[in-house]
Amino acid sequence: MKKKHYYIMNTIKYGLLSLFFLIGLFIFGDGEIEFRIMAIIIGIIFSYLFFKSFKKIKEPGIIDNKYKPADDASEYDKIKFYKRMIYMSIVAFPILSYFNFDDITNFENGKADYLNLWWPVAFAYEKFGYWAGVVFVPVLGIIVIVGFFIVIKNIKWKHNKNNTVLIKRY
Repeated sequence: MKKKHYYIMNTIKYGLLSLFFLIGLFIFGDGEIEFRIMAIIIGIIFSYLFFKSFKKIKEPGIIDNKYKPADDASEYDKIKFYKRMIYMSIVAFPILSYFNFDDITNFENGKADYLNLWWPVAFAYEKFGYWAGVVFVPVLGIIVIVGFFIVIKNIKWKHNKNNTVLIKRY
């Protein structure tokens, strides 16, 4: 049995046992006070074991690298991660910009009675007018994409500073 599967089975086991004792408190709660205290203590112990076992399931690359690359990841993996973020930004920001433009335009033309906007866009729209609200999301997208390119450039620069050559192509 793989270690990950072992931890998953332990997590399920501890989760069910903690639920059994904590729910049993409410089902058989009319009994003696000693039973309630014992059920709470055992439920807390199994909940703690469930939490510890759940933390062991995580593998780097599956859960930890969802929003940022791992600290000990190679330069290739970091660049791969930031390139994936660039591709997602290239797709997401134009779509968000279109919806933002459509909402503000419909509100300005009187086709919509109310306007739901992200609060920074709403602030720009209220303080600076129509074009500031419409252009906010595309400008933010450009800043984010340029920022990711700068991060990739810095990773490559730090790697090349050590006079080593990256084996894999970018």
